[in-house]
Amino acid sequence: MGQQPSTNATDAPAAAATHNKSRPQSGKSKQVFRTTYNLKLVIRGARRSGKSALFDRLSPPQLSQPSEDMEREIRVSTVPWNPSKALISDVGSGVLGRDDEKVDIEVWDVVDGDDDDDDDTTVDNKNDDDNKIAGLKSTITSISSSADSTKLARLTTSVVDVYKNSHGCVFLLDPRKTGDLTYIKENILDVPLLCPILVVLNFRDATDDVPSALSLNTVTAALQPLAASRHLTVTEASMLNCFGLRRIHEWCSIPLLALRT
Repeated sequence: MGQQPSTNATDAPAAAATHNKSRPQSGKSKQVFRTTYNLKLVIRGARRSGKSALFDRLSPPQLSQPSEDMEREIRVSTVPWNPSKALISDVGSGVLGRDDEKVDIEVWDVVDGDDDDDDDTTVDNKNDDDNKIAGLKSTITSISSSADSTKLARLTTSVVDVYKNSHGCVFLLDPRKTGDLTYIKENILDVPLLCPILVVLNFRDATDDVPSALSLNTVTAALQPLAASRHLTVTEASMLNCFGLRRIHEWCSIPLLALRT
């Protein structure tokens, strides 16, 4: 009498399990689920309008220097983009970024099919001959061949539908050349109606001393008939001193808003 009943050995695991269950598990971190948006941005324009310069400004440093074989064909780069600091002046100011979102922009530096010259599509097939000697499968698909060279099909608009699954299109224009505006008027009709368009007057640093250069108001008025059925924005920039790049950064939020809805 008066003695407390002893704890059975079989009850120890149950007691330990109850004790561990009530103990907070501080070692485990809270998992955060993030929504990833993939925006496809197409850069177009006449030759020497600054397409590759804008591509280099937007792309990571390791992709800023294209190889010789890539200079006259489409280049693609994926750029992580943080919209948290982007303000939309076109649809009202407001911070668009959220902690549960991640945005990647797939930038396409587009080369037109009619821009290819015969000299650009000819490459030396010496490596192909070496592969054949070594018993390796050839990696070159030839269109026409001669004794010393092989012509390859470049990735241009003649073989690739650049607007497929695109969310935005940027046209670059050299205001010192009136032919660039004609190029935009002709090619802007190929852009899907629901795809936002940004027209950038490049070389802002070099147009002050050119009286015949197209002004921002002139280009805006020329494209006004096309803006009735499209979301079209016109701005100025300079790839030399990065003038206007913030405006391009802000405009990227418009395709993001369209993708969200």
